[in-house]
Amino acid sequence: MSVLICMISDTHCQHKKVVVPKCDILVHAGDWSHEGKKDQVEDFAKWLDEQDADEIILIAGNHERVFQRALPESLNWIKDHCPRANVLIESGIEVAGIKFWGSAYTPAYGFNWAWNAGRTLTEAAHIHKPFIGDIWAKIPEETNFLVTHGMPFAILDSAYDYQMGKMICVGDTELRKKCESLSNLKYVVGGHLHHNGGKSIEISGVTYVNAAQCDDNYTLNRKPILIKY
Repeated sequence: MSVLICMISDTHCQHKKVVVPKCDILVHAGDWSHEGKKDQVEDFAKWLDEQDADEIILIAGNHERVFQRALPESLNWIKDHCPRANVLIESGIEVAGIKFWGSAYTPAYGFNWAWNAGRTLTEAAHIHKPFIGDIWAKIPEETNFLVTHGMPFAILDSAYDYQMGKMICVGDTELRKKCESLSNLKYVVGGHLHHNGGKSIEISGVTYVNAAQCDDNYTLNRKPILIKY
C-alpha cells in the first residue's frame, strides 16, 4: 500500500497561500516564518492543524531564530495549536513504516541565523559553531526519508553570487557525502536555496527534492510536491 506524501518548504509567513492536497503525510522542510517570532509560529501552527493530512512532520530553518532561542518552550507554540505536528530536531520518527530523520542545520553565512554550522572544522572553530559533518554523523543508517533545510552540494542548490556575477552551487558537501553513504535512503527533501524550488532529481536511486515555495524574491509561486512512497 502506497503512502501519499506532500512536501513543502520556505513558506516565509505566506502559508495561507499554499494549497495542500489531501495526503497521508505532510512534510515541511523549514523557514515557516521570517524570524520565528511567537505570533508567526502560532499562526503557522494553526494553519498546519487545518490541513487534511494524517501525519505532519516538520523541521525549522535558518529564519526561525526566535523559535530556536526559546527552545524547548517554543515547541508549545506549535504543539498547542497543532498537536499532531512532529518537530524533528536532530531526531527521527517512523510513520507508516517509513523512517524519517530531520535537522534544520545549514552551512553558516552572515550572522545571527538559526541552526548554522561550519562547513569545515576550521570554520566551525573560527565562528564558534558546530561542524556540520558532526550533525550528519547522527543520521541513522536505516533512514529512508531525510528532511534537511538545505540541499547537498551540486544538487538543486544554485544561488546567485553577486561578486562573481553568476549562479553557483552553494550546497553542503558534507551532507552530500552522508546521503551517498546511506544504503536505505530513498528521499531527501530540503529548500533554503529558493532558485531551484519546486524541482526534484533522482541520483543513484535517491530522489532529491527542493520544495521551496518562494522564489528568490520571496514570492510564493511554487506548488507543493506530491509523491507516492
